[in-house]
Amino acid sequence: MATSNNNHPTIQQDATTPPCDYCNHHIAVIFCRADSAKLCLFCDHIVHSANTLSSKHLRSQICDGCRSAPVSVRCSTDNLVLCRDYDLDAHGSCAVSAAHDRTPIEGFTGTPSPVDLAANWGLELGLDQKKKRNPNDPVPDSGQDSGQRAEREREKES
Repeated sequence: MATSNNNHPTIQQDATTPPCDYCNHHIAVIFCRADSAKLCLFCDHIVHSANTLSSKHLRSQICDGCRSAPVSVRCSTDNLVLCRDYDLDAHGSCAVSAAHDRTPIEGFTGTPSPVDLAANWGLELGLDQKKKRNPNDPVPDSGQDSGQRAEREREKES
């Protein structure tokens, strides 16, 4: 995975992965129904946090099958998210595939962060998500009871 000049991870694209309609650089993974736009995680956040109206746009992942439509179902058996048409093609004509574990997927609105969206979908962005400790933050609880902590605080004040 490479890094672009704007510090967002860049994934190598092939002929079946659509580029983001906004930046035309990253892989589109979100479909905005209101704009009929395919967006990468980062551009989705930029576009839909611009104002209150755009944050109300209903969006969802892009179908793993056709790579152009919003998803409507997750097939846990095949580990795929599929649009209505592709789900019907893949699961509608065969008794075996019709028995796959499938769950309807609802779209989302608002402005979740790219990291939160990726985590909710089980994706890894390749970013270092470890929070660096701020030296001004309180020290995490070391397991000592509150009585011992209170006693140390009184000693410091004396």
